[in-house]
Amino acid sequence: MDRIGGDPGEAGGRALALSRREVCTPVPAGGARRPRPDGIRSGMSLRDGHIAAIDGLRGVAVGLVLLFHSGVFGAGWVGVWIFFVISGFVIAGARIGEAASTLSFRERFFDFLSRRAFRIFPLYALIILMGAVATAVTGELGDQYLLQLASLSTFTFNLLRMWSEYTHSFWSGHLWSLSTEQQFYLLFPVVFFLTPRRWLPAVLIGVVLASPLIRGVVSEIYSQVTPSQTGADVQAFRGQAVYQFPLGHFDAFAFGVLLALWRGPISQMRGAFTALCAATVLLWALFFWFMGRSGVFENPLLALHVNAYGGGAEIWRYSLLSLTACLAICGILRGVSLIERPLAFKPLEYVGRISYGVYVFHFPVQWALTTFVFTSINYDHLPEAGALFAGMAILSIALASLSFHFFETPMLRVGQEMRRGASLADAFKAGFASGERPARTAAPPAGRNG
Repeated sequence: MDRIGGDPGEAGGRALALSRREVCTPVPAGGARRPRPDGIRSGMSLRDGHIAAIDGLRGVAVGLVLLFHSGVFGAGWVGVWIFFVISGFVIAGARIGEAASTLSFRERFFDFLSRRAFRIFPLYALIILMGAVATAVTGELGDQYLLQLASLSTFTFNLLRMWSEYTHSFWSGHLWSLSTEQQFYLLFPVVFFLTPRRWLPAVLIGVVLASPLIRGVVSEIYSQVTPSQTGADVQAFRGQAVYQFPLGHFDAFAFGVLLALWRGPISQMRGAFTALCAATVLLWALFFWFMGRSGVFENPLLALHVNAYGGGAEIWRYSLLSLTACLAICGILRGVSLIERPLAFKPLEYVGRISYGVYVFHFPVQWALTTFVFTSINYDHLPEAGALFAGMAILSIALASLSFHFFETPMLRVGQEMRRGASLADAFKAGFASGERPARTAAPPAGRNG
């Protein structure tokens, strides 16, 4: 996932490559006018081309995931859907400026995949290699090791997890979301570059509307499937299938792309933003009311369990989560201080910038802590779960920070040098040269757009 990615954005939460139109902010008489990108409000916190609050939202998302896996907050898995929406938003924003590109579709397609590859693959490959060593030594995955390694290597791990014989791994189990993102990245340039811009919103709205239907179909199919494992939780198995199926969750990315396309009008919203907030709250209230009436859950809040199934929970909650993430991004673009200022808090912003590494490392860190430190942890006991969360957060952030500055960023420079035509050896030499600043979007060769 792109900065789950990562990315959970275009590498590090950088601000969108906004359209070439610029608007000017009023200044006192005699003062110089400084152009600012369209869609960026004067109150929005910007740093080195980054929207600080978007990075902060990533920090919230990865924090929720850590709270979930440590047992502190059972609904923390929703952080993944925040990442999905942010990914669509930032990836589309970075491509909007390419509308006038003279490159062919094939060139733009492979340029896009190259950028994604150098952002995602290096750390991903490293963690898979480390997992191979760890699982070979401990025998954690048993007979499924080679099968899981094959699915991880081909970004089909989410599909493997829909299989009733899947065995959970505390080293790589979280990487399913990166498979979902990579599958989106294969589809995104086809839709984005080939669809006429005037029709693109309609296509994306179609994806938003079709995704609940796809989740409903998957739910119906798996309602007829019984896990082959003796004593398996049938409802959790069915809920897991809907949770993992990628086409059923492309609406989250589509929501983000729509925000990127409409960021100018969104930044100027006034009463419409208040109405959107009210509508979102009302929809959540109706959702929980229906969950309570369905009789499936003892408590309607259990409809937010990670593998909840029944009563339509496995269909509609994902749409509401994506809509809520959109609301947060709209608040950032609108410059709503109640949303923008807390998310622009510098420590939170930094965690968001390195959130891809935090996400990738946190499960191996949890595996190490529960194997060697918290050997008999009770996840239902809040003090123990809280101690595990603190250890996971500290170690994951430390590892992610080292990785971001000394491995991921140099690898981005390697990719940039190779796109400029450098040989592999020269690209690595330039990418890992000491004392150089992280690569920014440089002036592209003639005929190319960043």
